This record gives sequence, structure tokens and C-alpha cells, in this order.
Amino acid sequence: MGRPFVWPLVVLLCVGLFSPCALAAQGASDASTLPTVADVQPFGGPALGGTPVHVTGHNLGSATVCSFNGTLVSARVVNDSLVSCSAPPLGRVPATHETVCLTLRFADGHSSAPCLPYSYYRS
Repeated sequence: MGRPFVWPLVVLLCVGLFSPCALAAQGASDASTLPTVADVQPFGGPALGGTPVHVTGHNLGSATVCSFNGTLVSARVVNDSLVSCSAPPLGRVPATHETVCLTLRFADGHSSAPCLPYSYYRS
């Protein structure tokens, strides 16, 4: 009798809008439109806060807030590759400096990755 005939089953699994193949193809195309962060300028500022911060990357147009270790401040979308915000106060005086995690949050609820380091220094 030989090998079992499996090909029609594979075709059935890969036909339709919500098939694993269609979903995998959709995910592959969506990956190119995911927001990505690349850089932060400046790399730090005084612990008192207020420093204008610029985050660059790709597909950043839906950013709503900047998060400095969980402290949220409004984000201003300049264009699809640049977001600006003001660093919030650290809330304490570091001995020399303290580095926190800076991320962007987007309208769909997701946060950017990787974390961008931002350092507060003693004023």
C-alpha cells in the first residue's frame, strides 16, 4: 500500500483567512510595521527633571506617553520616527547618577522594546 496520502489535509489546513498559514503570513507582514525604538538624546539630565528628551526609531506615530521607570509623561509625536517628551523629576537625589528604563507606550497598549537607558545625575 505504501505511504499514507497526507497532501489534501495540508491544503485544508492552509486554506482560509484564519488558517495557520494565513495568520503566519499576516504576522510576517505586520512585523515590518511594529514600532521600534533606536536611540534617545540626550542620554541623561538633572534629577530635577524637565530635560527635553527625543526618542528616535520607526513607526512611532501612535506613541501616547514616555515611561521613565514607570513614571508616565505625555509624548509629543513630531513625526513617525521622532517622539519628544520632558523627563520627569527622579524624586530623589542620586549619589552621582542613576539610570532608569525609558520606554514609549502606544495607543494599542503596547510598550516599546528594548528599554532605552536614561541617566539622571546630581544637579
